[in-house]
Amino acid sequence: EMNEEEAEKGDKWVEDWHKDKEENFPRRFEELFSKYSDNISISEGEADVVMIVKTTFIEPGFNVGVMRRPSLVDLTITFKKGEETLAVITINDAPGNAAAGYDFDAGLRIQESYAKAGKEFGKFLTKKVK
Repeated sequence: EMNEEEAEKGDKWVEDWHKDKEENFPRRFEELFSKYSDNISISEGEADVVMIVKTTFIEPGFNVGVMRRPSLVDLTITFKKGEETLAVITINDAPGNAAAGYDFDAGLRIQESYAKAGKEFGKFLTKKVK
């Protein structure tokens, strides 16, 4: 439908959506988690304990200038050691919006939800590990 309004507009939206899901959302979570988790490192590959972050819900929110609502994400984080599940933690309604209200792009708002989730989870985990 977007392509009918403007040539390739819908195709560009789909391309941006997949890039956000595969690169930008996880990157923002990892950046803020790493920044706020003391002495806990994230790396790809093999590790003693594996942290699996699964998105269970995304509300993109909106910003139409005179009215706005932040995006929200729900995540389930599972810690595994081999096949054994060590812990399952749920994050609900991590809000996201950009400073000063310049978050008209849904992808940007959602990235900020992942950043907020990473930040708060990093703080939480650091406090519990100490």
